[in-house]
Amino acid sequence: MIKFENSKNSNLVVSLAKQGNTKYFLISKNFSTSYWIIDTGASYHKIGSLNILSNYEPCDQDNTVFMADGTTSFTKGKGIACIIGLTLKSARYVPDLKCNMLSVSKLTKEKGCLVTFFQSYCVL
Repeated sequence: MIKFENSKNSNLVVSLAKQGNTKYFLISKNFSTSYWIIDTGASYHKIGSLNILSNYEPCDQDNTVFMADGTTSFTKGKGIACIIGLTLKSARYVPDLKCNMLSVSKLTKEKGCLVTFFQSYCVL
C-alpha cells in the first residue's frame, strides 16, 4: 500500500517514509518541476523536466495537452520516470509544465492497484 499525504511543510520535495508495509509519499503544495501532483483527470503521466526521464524518445508529432489555466501545450517526447520506488512507463515530456503530473488512471493500470481518496491523503 502507498499512502500519499498532504504536507504542512511547503518546501518539501517528494519524500518517502515507511511504516511496516506502508510507504508514505509526501508532496508539497508549491509547484516546481521537481514536484508531483496526483491527477485524477490525466490520461498519462506528464513530466516538466527532461532531467527526470530516462530512455527519452522525441515524439514524431506533437500531441496537444490542455493546461489547467485553459491554454494548450504540446508533448515533445516520452520516457521512463522514477518517483521513489515507482517506475512510470511512457511518461510524456511537456516542457511548459511547472510540475509533474502523476496520472491515477495510468498508475492503476500499470501497477494493478486501487486508489482511495480521503480529505487530506490518498491510498494506493
